[in-house]
Amino acid sequence: MVAWGCAALAATAPGLRVIVPGAALWLALCAGRAHSQVRVWQDSESLWRHALACTVDNELAHANLGNALLKRGQVDEAITHLEAAVKIEPNYADAQNGLGYALLQRGQIEDAIRHLRKALELSPRYAPARNNYGMALLRKGQTDEAIEQFEAALESDAAQADTHSNLGAALLRKGRIEGVLKHYERALALKPDHAGACNNLAWVLATFPDAAFRNGSRAVELAERANRLSGGASLTVLRTLAAAYAEAGRFAEAIAMAQQALAVAEAQNNSAWANALRNELQLYAAHQPLRDTVVRSP
Repeated sequence: MVAWGCAALAATAPGLRVIVPGAALWLALCAGRAHSQVRVWQDSESLWRHALACTVDNELAHANLGNALLKRGQVDEAITHLEAAVKIEPNYADAQNGLGYALLQRGQIEDAIRHLRKALELSPRYAPARNNYGMALLRKGQTDEAIEQFEAALESDAAQADTHSNLGAALLRKGRIEGVLKHYERALALKPDHAGACNNLAWVLATFPDAAFRNGSRAVELAERANRLSGGASLTVLRTLAAAYAEAGRFAEAIAMAQQALAVAEAQNNSAWANALRNELQLYAAHQPLRDTVVRSP
C-alpha cells in the first residue's frame, strides 16, 4: 500500500520523487521485522514462549503454553506451566481445568479432581471441565456420578464429540446399550475422525453378546478407520479390528490382525493383553467370533 501510494504521489508531484528511496528503505526494514515476527507466530507454542520471555507473571501465557504442550503430549512440561498459571491466578478456570486434565493423564486422579472442582466452582457451566471431571470419576469407578457429569456437560454444550464418546463408554459399563450406540454415533457425526469413538463403537458392534446390536460390516468399517487414524500401531485398535473381521466372517484377516496385536503386546511386555490375544487367536482359528461379556473401560 505504501509503495503504490508513493508511486502515485510521485507521478502527480515530481518534486516529491525524493521520498521514494526513503520509502523503499522503510519497507525493507518493515519486511525484515515482519520476517522475525513470523518465526514467533509460526505456532501456538512459539508464540506463548515468546510472550513468557517478554513478560513477568503472565498467567495467560503460562496457561496457553501448557494447553498447547498438552495437545502435543508433553504432559510434564505442560503441568509446569499450568501450575505456574494457577499460582499466579488461582481463579483462572481454564488453567485449573487444563491442570486437572494434565494430572489425570499422569494418573494423579485425586489431584486432578481437586483442580477440576475448582474450575467448576469458578465456572459451573464450563463444559470441558465438566467432561474432564466425569473422566476422573469414571477412572475411580464412580460410573453413575460420571454419567451425571457427562450429561451436565452436554446440557451446556451438546456439540462436544469427546463428551458423547465418554458418555457412551460410561453407559456401556451400565449395560445401557441403546444409549451407548446413540452417543458413539453422535460423537462420530460431530467428528468423523474421532479415533476413540470409532474404535469403541466398532468393539461393541463386533463383540456385544446380544446379536440384535451387532453389525460386522459396520464394525470393520469403523475399526479400519480407527486403525488409519492411529497409524496402524495401536494395540487396542488392532485387537478391535481383529474382532471386527471375525464378526464379519473374515477369519484369515482376524488372525493376521490378532497376531499383529500380539506382537505389539509382547513388545510392550503387556502380559494381560498378550494372554487375551492368544485366547482370541484360538477362537479365530476355530472360526468363532469374540463375545465380550465383560464391559471394558474407555
